[in-house]
Amino acid sequence: MTRIPGICHLSFIICHFRATSLPLDPLAPLPLKLASEASRKTMSDLVSSHIQDARQYLMRRRAEIGQSHAAGATGAQVAAALTVMTDGMVTRLTHTAVAGLTKADASAFESEMALVALGGYGRAELSPFSDVDLMFLYRPGARRGAEELCNRLVRDLWDAGLVLGSSLRTLVECVTLARRDLSVHTALLEGRHILGSSWLTGELRERIERLTRGRRADRFVEVMLLERAAEQARFGSSAHLLEPNLKLSKGGLRELHLIRWIAHVRYGVAGFDRLEQERLLSAEDAAMLAEAREFILRARNDLHFKAGRAQDVLTLHEQVRLAAAFGFRDRPGLLAVEQFMQRFYRHSSALEEVAERFVRRCRGSSLWRRLGRFLTQRRVNGQYVVTGGALAPVPEARPAVLSNLERLVSLFSLANQMGLEVDDSLWEQIRNAVSLLDGQDATAARRVFLAMLATPGHLDSTVRRLASLGVLEKLIPEFAHARGLIQFNQYHKYTVDEHTLLCVAHAEAFQDDPGPLGHAYRGIHHKEILHLALILHDLGKGFEDDHSALGYDIALRTADRFGLEAHLRDILVFLVRHHLLMAHLAFRRDTSDEQLLARFARQVGTPEVLKMLFVLTAADIASVGPEAWTTWKADVLGGLYARTMEKLTGDFPSLHPDEDAAAVRDQVFRALAEEVREDWLQEHIDSMTPHYLLSNPVERIIEHLRTMYRAPAGDVQVTTAYHPSTRVTAYTVYTLDRIMPGLFSKIAGVLAASGLQILNAQISTHQDGVVVDRFEAIDLDYEGEPPPARLSGVSATVRQVLLGQKTVESLFSHSNRIGSRYQKPEGMPQEPTQIQIDNDTSERFTILEVFANDRQGLLYVVARTIFELGLSVSLAKITTSLDQVLDVFYVTDLSGKKVTRERRLEEIRARLAESIEEFEAQSAQP
Repeated sequence: MTRIPGICHLSFIICHFRATSLPLDPLAPLPLKLASEASRKTMSDLVSSHIQDARQYLMRRRAEIGQSHAAGATGAQVAAALTVMTDGMVTRLTHTAVAGLTKADASAFESEMALVALGGYGRAELSPFSDVDLMFLYRPGARRGAEELCNRLVRDLWDAGLVLGSSLRTLVECVTLARRDLSVHTALLEGRHILGSSWLTGELRERIERLTRGRRADRFVEVMLLERAAEQARFGSSAHLLEPNLKLSKGGLRELHLIRWIAHVRYGVAGFDRLEQERLLSAEDAAMLAEAREFILRARNDLHFKAGRAQDVLTLHEQVRLAAAFGFRDRPGLLAVEQFMQRFYRHSSALEEVAERFVRRCRGSSLWRRLGRFLTQRRVNGQYVVTGGALAPVPEARPAVLSNLERLVSLFSLANQMGLEVDDSLWEQIRNAVSLLDGQDATAARRVFLAMLATPGHLDSTVRRLASLGVLEKLIPEFAHARGLIQFNQYHKYTVDEHTLLCVAHAEAFQDDPGPLGHAYRGIHHKEILHLALILHDLGKGFEDDHSALGYDIALRTADRFGLEAHLRDILVFLVRHHLLMAHLAFRRDTSDEQLLARFARQVGTPEVLKMLFVLTAADIASVGPEAWTTWKADVLGGLYARTMEKLTGDFPSLHPDEDAAAVRDQVFRALAEEVREDWLQEHIDSMTPHYLLSNPVERIIEHLRTMYRAPAGDVQVTTAYHPSTRVTAYTVYTLDRIMPGLFSKIAGVLAASGLQILNAQISTHQDGVVVDRFEAIDLDYEGEPPPARLSGVSATVRQVLLGQKTVESLFSHSNRIGSRYQKPEGMPQEPTQIQIDNDTSERFTILEVFANDRQGLLYVVARTIFELGLSVSLAKITTSLDQVLDVFYVTDLSGKKVTRERRLEEIRARLAESIEEFEAQSAQP
């Protein structure tokens, strides 16, 4: 361990100031006669000299501490050294400032004024560029001198390079503000005397502590917890955030502050060592706090040193850098950054859990709470007692429960059944007992757990508590690997364990959903298998092989451990192995395809399995991040569910494509019969494909026909519609397929060259050659609705290109947008381009899937290449997710047939990959 000079005392600072020939020792009493003997010019020169020396000292000393940090100094050592450094500067410049006061004011300093360090500075927990919070405390009679000293010292400290937060207050003002403002109150609790009247600082401490004595402590703690909850809502209410704030997010350093503040108010104890000595913290909890504090504090120090300023957010870029700095290295299946963040999340989770336990213990310790718990106490089954809404074994049964895994799980099962929490006074005992249960047969405990999973209502909190106490991994050992495990990308917002627990919570919440998901969830007979599959579905992550394939093995082992019957084992294994299947089909395939529906129905086999997979898929998506589950995704997934269920049972409304298409044709015809000629209307309705009729709302089809009826024959028409809720503008192009080859690629090229980001595209060529192509895009030049001139300008350019009056190439040559890309955070791994060809899903089409890093104009490049390959695009599904695109094209050759020859398929794959690589290379050139 590297020792930092000056960490335990101020001798280094004293030596430094002497070595730089400063006339005064920074800690020595100031000769007051200096002010009266020095001329104004001499005094000004002295102050300027001291500020200059202090600035140089700050830069040099901060750099030395930074070097010690890089050499392995602990976070606590760095924080202490920075505090000592700051104390020396404040002391030195205070002496200089006092020397500039009048003789009377200078004489009053030691008895009428005091400098008090607050916040992190008061705790001696400074990070390299933290604000220095300094309070000037004074007696009312010394106001003039205090104001003068405050003005001089604040100016001098800022000039010397410290980022200062300052206040000027009397004792009465401190107490008044503390009553009104919790942040002031907590800062004053940790006030530390620096210079001046120690009596004044001591009197302040006494008056502040008086505010929370007796029953007032309860109120203070409750207000503090409300403020902390609000703070977490602003900075992150999960200890598993993708980019956490090391200080203020849940599981951050603020949890340590909270424990200190509550301990100070409730027990009069300040340090964590004292908390352990007073048995207010267990030795295990104290050790967890110390380890977490050191890890997070050291990471925070590194962020500050690297940024050269206060920086508390652990960004994706910094995660990569810190992983290397902390000595982590990539290994198969797990990046160095993923290992680093797994360690961080385990520490932050530990902070969260210890703080929660400590708070519960403190809140339950008041007389009125104890009395209320006693009066509401009741026995259950003779072996358990309910007290204050919490369940626990009766005292004489506790040893038996804690020493037996089956009885321990039975306690949680009963709590789940009754809608209660297990009494928090047991949590620490359970955690300690779990480590002693290794080797104990878990068969009976697993049976109890499985039965509990069949009973929704309070599974979310119960399973989460079993996970936090280490019980869950005794039943499912593979869960231990998932603790704190991240996937280093911007799609997944939570760690694998947090995502898993959220999946259970979201699935259980569907119990009250009035829509298809609620109907499906309530109709599942074996909910225990669904919930078990949710716990298992991602436990194969963090290894080199595909996590779904590894999940298959984990599910098989789990089924054997739990003694599942053969048919339930098969369902569990299917759900885990194919947990991505339904999302894949819903969002990347044509779900109006009868063959696809038939094949999917055969795969799931039964309505029960379909319901489980539907709920699992929705819960999985919803648990990716706060905004991952949308109404659109619910509609698309629900549509696939309904159509597949109809295939399996016939109970859902008929979704036969031919019958449904006929019904849509009839509805459209009746709506327009009085507006257009009957023969024209019938001809165009009959030429519409089933896919077009079933994938567009009736209102949209009607609007398309109205536009086509008004348009001159052989012309190009473009209409636009802006949707404020999504900021998406829809461009719909009407023309004939014979007007120009490669229509789709050319429209995509115009939109890209105009600066539009295409999110979705729907291509429809009717049997009579009428083309209706609809592109949904975000206009990157406008926050809200694009102005009419913009919409008409883009539309006019589309017409000009399709009529041969302009070329896409000429537009590209004048555009500085083409090739620009989504700015991926530095250090984020680049995903390779992938071209996949699916010739199994559809009987009529060859399906091309293009996975690539998003760049402006990429869709045009892909579409143009498909055209140049002599392929015809009948359907396209365009998906853009942050920096990635997944474009799916249903294509045929020019004769309208699937591409089946292997050599031809390989040529298609190679040409697409080559075109994308060339485009990326050209875009990367300056």
